[in-house]
Amino acid sequence: MDINTDALVSFIILWGTPSVMCTVAYLKMSKDEKRDVIEDFTTRRFILTIGFLTIGGFLASLGNLLSVNAIKFVGLALLIISGITSVVTMWRDKKAKSLLIVMLIGVAIYVWI
Repeated sequence: MDINTDALVSFIILWGTPSVMCTVAYLKMSKDEKRDVIEDFTTRRFILTIGFLTIGGFLASLGNLLSVNAIKFVGLALLIISGITSVVTMWRDKKAKSLLIVMLIGVAIYVWI
């Protein structure tokens, strides 16, 4: 397991900065706002779209960082699942936007392969 320095810097910037900002924002919230956030984050729709997208991107980045293809492929599988779920849920409302999601997730998968 060889850690690439360039991948480490981009990993810290890509995942460290938003994580710190979200943690600070969450700690500043009132109890009611925290409860609302937890309720929103535990819905099935959120988990299958944004949750899998975030976890998949994290695992794909971690797989690139550690040079472990198994982790990267699990992340890519989660990205594919979230892309399909996002397209299906958005297709009813906004067809053009759902096609844009397919293109963006396709580019993300291409970059991480």
